[in-house]
Amino acid sequence: MLYEKDDNRKTWCIIMRIISGRFKNRKIFSINGVKTRPLSNNIQEAIFNILDDLEGITILELFAGYGMFSLEAISRGAAHSTLVEMNYKLIEKDKDTISSLGINKQVKIIKKDVFKGLKLPDKNYNLIFADPPFYLDLPTRTLQLVKENDWMKENGLFILRYSDKEEIRDDWEHVYEKKYGDSIVAFFKK
Repeated sequence: MLYEKDDNRKTWCIIMRIISGRFKNRKIFSINGVKTRPLSNNIQEAIFNILDDLEGITILELFAGYGMFSLEAISRGAAHSTLVEMNYKLIEKDKDTISSLGINKQVKIIKKDVFKGLKLPDKNYNLIFADPPFYLDLPTRTLQLVKENDWMKENGLFILRYSDKEEIRDDWEHVYEKKYGDSIVAFFKK
């Protein structure tokens, strides 16, 4: 993740990039005035170095923001991703990015608050990634929501990024956890 002046907009913005795969080094520009916490390239790369082969898997990305986790996964061979995001500007940006990459058939976007009646057509995701806003006690709620709705396949993997100031209360099997700055990335199994 870099900060760079975008000549088209004459402003500074965050530049995210796809690290590997068929869209390697593709840049995604942030939107002015929309507060997000995109994954840094270091965290994104560390996560994907841990993951096995992504060929043909399905992904659910909650609190998707710019959808960088899904874009990276599809670039590396994932078959399909469902992004759940409620910010209209981010959804429009996601649609533009997905269209520019030519992956419209591989990505579905749902405009919805994750905690307000989210119904998903597919309950068989191999991999779920969630990066909820910090400091709102959302990590535990997110873990509970995924378990209650049974969205993950047996032997699926759930990756959660949360603040190091937040505590998680859950009964998931913890597979891996690492601190990156003020955030923790944890891997869970069903």
